Amino acid sequence: MRPARRQPARQPRGGERTSPLAFLLDRPAGEAFWTVGFVALLVYIFVIHSYKLPLGTAAMVVGLLAVLLGGNPVRVPPGSVWVFGMLAWGVIGYPLSDYPATIPDRLLDLAKLFAVMLVAANAASTSRQIRGAIVFWLAIFALYPIRGLLFNFVFGIGEFGRYAWNFVFSNPNEFAGYTLLPLGICVAIARSEFPKWVRQTSQVGVAVLTVAIFLTQSRGGFLALATFGLIILAIERRRFRTLAVVAFLAGLVVVTAPGDVWTRIGGIGKLSSTETIGEADPEGSAEARFAIWGVAWSIFKDHPVTGVGIGVYGDAHADYVARASDALPSIRGRKDAHSAYLRVLAESGIIGFICFIGFLASTFAYFFSTIRRLKAVDQVRSRHFQVLAACWAAYWICAVFAGLNRVAFPYLFAGLTFALSEDYLRSLAPEPSRASTGRGAASRGSAYRAGTTTRLGSVGP
Repeated sequence: MRPARRQPARQPRGGERTSPLAFLLDRPAGEAFWTVGFVALLVYIFVIHSYKLPLGTAAMVVGLLAVLLGGNPVRVPPGSVWVFGMLAWGVIGYPLSDYPATIPDRLLDLAKLFAVMLVAANAASTSRQIRGAIVFWLAIFALYPIRGLLFNFVFGIGEFGRYAWNFVFSNPNEFAGYTLLPLGICVAIARSEFPKWVRQTSQVGVAVLTVAIFLTQSRGGFLALATFGLIILAIERRRFRTLAVVAFLAGLVVVTAPGDVWTRIGGIGKLSSTETIGEADPEGSAEARFAIWGVAWSIFKDHPVTGVGIGVYGDAHADYVARASDALPSIRGRKDAHSAYLRVLAESGIIGFICFIGFLASTFAYFFSTIRRLKAVDQVRSRHFQVLAACWAAYWICAVFAGLNRVAFPYLFAGLTFALSEDYLRSLAPEPSRASTGRGAASRGSAYRAGTTTRLGSVGP
């Protein structure tokens, strides 16, 4: 007997109209959308981008309690295990630090990042909640840091021709890194089954975010963006179309980016030698960063096992430079390591660094596992995760030149993409009523291709 055909989640007929947000709000009967944990996650995303309300910690506590007490099994992203390992190692090394005063607060910050991953992976548990969290993140990123950067660019509010915004977004190098994750999400959405207006908005987002990275004039951002673009070009089957898009973006950047951008890009060639690194830029930032890297490496060599303590690199740097009579004036005082990897080495030693690399590698491994499992049945969603893996790689390439591990964005990204992967993979399990025949799976696949279902977790073409 032929199985009954699944009815679409939303399917306008004739003169019927659907809400522009129906792809988010229309849901099967009994499926909750506005849960406590989900609302707490949205509040947290709003706070860490806008800095409008002092509710970040409260939102995360509420979200974590909702996840733990909600009655559902807690899903643990593989990367979170390694983050917990970093936290545990930081607690063990705390008594050995020469700078114990501020370490407890920094350990609490790392515990919050661990909680961010858990809440993002569990609070958005349905297809529509995952969609809602992703779209909300992109909207808030556009409304605050991107709007602020463009405002500063239009009115010439920058330093050495470089533009950023406020708060955690005030450093151009770090701003460029933060932008890579929303950029990857926009690219993935632009080639998804989202409604046409959402895909078109994402295409605009790709253009704006690309220009924003150039406006920061971050050399690390340039290298990471180029890496991301090359990976996308390599995995794209319709390469002529991709090349046309790249050409359009390049033309847009040429038209909008100030002339200083090209001078700064040209300075990359000076970074290959210590003799010419001082000529890489007029403000001497490349030379100063190289000197700071040397200090960070010296700190690690003196504290190879436990490091100097989580979050106290600036104090250790100031002490080391104060004892060096030949240090550049520009690197004296409390400074950042300007590299996520060297900062972790200096603060956590080799054990903490192994945990950090484990976080990155296990997240990559989960991406690749998802790609492999989806590839045989769903090429579209498999490419989604290829794009997400590419922007994850680009982010951590940029982190060679900036302290991108101290903020919530990569942990939020890892948690949400884990939830998205689990949602995609759930669609691969045959429904009980159709498990005994191959006709059911074929019917489901043909129904999707015919446009009769729009659920994010269903199997695509």
